[in-house]
Amino acid sequence: MQRHPSLVPLSHEHFDALAAARRVLTGADDQPPTSLAAHLLQLPLDGHFQLEETTLAPLLPADLRDRLLADHRALRADLVHAASPTPQRDRLLATAQRLHDHVRWEERVAFAWLEANLLK
Repeated sequence: MQRHPSLVPLSHEHFDALAAARRVLTGADDQPPTSLAAHLLQLPLDGHFQLEETTLAPLLPADLRDRLLADHRALRADLVHAASPTPQRDRLLATAQRLHDHVRWEERVAFAWLEANLLK
């Protein structure tokens, strides 16, 4: 599916986030927790989240906006843990899964809604 040009940069960042999440989920048995955390911490998520929150969230209906903001809050808290000196493997796996699920939801639901209703 081809994205509206205004969403393409965010979709490219989503691809990077999915790749990092996959590296964490598939490398969980072979890598120490700090290496797993590094996969997540190298992503520019704070800037990505800020851009979505200031430009996209106000355009979404309340239920989608609330989900987007709640997911971002949870992921920010998860990333604080990932940046700690001793991140826990199970929590990093949960973070990677949450990131994966959030990106898929944004692409399939939030972005699809924007394209169908505003970005024609």
